[in-house]
Amino acid sequence: MPPLPSPPLPFPLQIVNSVVMDDVRTGPSCAVHNCVLSQGCVLGEGARLRDCYLAPGYAVPAGAELTEEVLPAAVPPRD
Repeated sequence: MPPLPSPPLPFPLQIVNSVVMDDVRTGPSCAVHNCVLSQGCVLGEGARLRDCYLAPGYAVPAGAELTEEVLPAAVPPRD
């Protein structure tokens, strides 16, 4: 039997040649090309990434356009 088709996404989203780990959240109209999105990353609405690595938990703001970036994990503030 052929696999069942995936349900349609509720908004346009483009992910090409990328690795997406568990618990990654994306806003509407994001585009991701040749990237690694680690666990728990969040992409704001309209974010565009090309050739990037996002460490676990990194949040990309809405409308950001990033190319060839290595973005570190969020570090909690020290007490």
